[in-house]
Amino acid sequence: MNAVRGVIEQHGGQVVTATVVKRILIKDGSATGVELADGRVEHADVILASGGMKELFYDLVGKEKLPLELINQIDSNA
Repeated sequence: MNAVRGVIEQHGGQVVTATVVKRILIKDGSATGVELADGRVEHADVILASGGMKELFYDLVGKEKLPLELINQIDSNA
């Protein structure tokens, strides 16, 4: 993680850990930031996330915002 953090910070990015993400914000089909559990919104051009595909896409992005093709791919890998 430290190597990734270093690269991100060298390029002007910020790494936030130990924070609960409520949802990933989507605009025009692209991720634009995250809403944190405490209500703060952090905007970003790039978002890195870890976890299972269903939790990431269905819970944090929202199944209704996904193309059917991606839903089918996620469901077939379950």
